[in-house]
Amino acid sequence: MPDWQLNSSTEVIVDASAERLWAALTDPADTERYFMRARVTVGDVGEAYRLARDDGWGVDGTVLAKEAPHRLRVSWGRRTPPGLDVPNCEIEYLIAPAADAPSRCRLTINEYVDGPMPPSLAQAGRTGWALMTRGLQAYLG
Repeated sequence: MPDWQLNSSTEVIVDASAERLWAALTDPADTERYFMRARVTVGDVGEAYRLARDDGWGVDGTVLAKEAPHRLRVSWGRRTPPGLDVPNCEIEYLIAPAADAPSRCRLTINEYVDGPMPPSLAQAGRTGWALMTRGLQAYLG
C-alpha cells in the first residue's frame, strides 16, 4: 500500500451550487471551456478517468471514489519526458457549502503523491491548479 503524502492543496470559493460545480468537474462540454481545452471522461469507481486535448496532452487514470456531488478522487497518470522519474499521483476534489452563502461552494483540490516530486514538477502542479481554479471561477461566475 503506497504511503500517500499531500503534495499540494488548492481551495477556492465558487459561485455555483454543489450540483453545478460537480457537473463542471465531470462533464466534457464544461471542462473543455476552462480546463486547458481538455475534455474529461469520468467513469464509475474502478473505471477510467481521462482528460484529453486535441494536441495530444492528456491524463489517464482511474476513478477511486465518486460521491456526487461532494467528492471525486482519481489516480492521475501523466506523460513525462524520458528519464524523468515521478511518483504516482492521486487528485481529490472536495465540494462543500461556503460558510458565507448557501448559493456558493468551497472547492478543495488535494494532490497526493507516493514519493518525492521533482521540484520543477511540484511547482508546475501548484501553478496548474491555481490556473485551473481561476478559469473555473470565471466560467461559473
